[in-house]
Amino acid sequence: ELFNKGELFYSRRIAGSPSFSPNLNNHEEVIESPSKVKLLNAMKVSGRTEKGLGIGLFNAITEKAKATIKNTETGEIRQEEIDPATHFNVLVLDQRFNDNSSVSLVNTNVMRNGSYRDANVTGLYWDITNKKNTYNYYGNLEGSWVIDGKTKFGTEALGGFAKVSGKHRLQSSVYLRTKDYNINDLGYTGR
Repeated sequence: ELFNKGELFYSRRIAGSPSFSPNLNNHEEVIESPSKVKLLNAMKVSGRTEKGLGIGLFNAITEKAKATIKNTETGEIRQEEIDPATHFNVLVLDQRFNDNSSVSLVNTNVMRNGSYRDANVTGLYWDITNKKNTYNYYGNLEGSWVIDGKTKFGTEALGGFAKVSGKHRLQSSVYLRTKDYNINDLGYTGR
């Protein structure tokens, strides 16, 4: 449940298909290319303290993937990198209080070896219900940094209020997303 906070972590992003296709010159063909990236190591540690603080740590490392390419005229064989060695990291801190309220901080980070795209996303989330369980205040503030030659920063924010009990209930919220918001290196944008 800790790694689902903010929906910034989508585990299928790790050790999937290679990120790139080989660049072929004239008279070249691919003779071998991996369909999946090899996962070298993955570790997940999570738990909750007696005072309600949930802590989650995740780290995974994938191996560099290479395609083997043959020149059909000369017979020369070369290799080309189609996915760099990559580190995937997730940190989640989730403090529960007042029976059904929480404040969470989530950070995801993807670091690729070499001059490839790197990404970092940090989110702050709150879901606070009063002691009588009649009103709920919720929201999030997220920032994404994608470094791919130049840095692009994007944000997403949500703030809302709801009356959650009684005969008449209501909810109101405001949502904002900038054009450069991008969590797709380790997360998933479904809308």
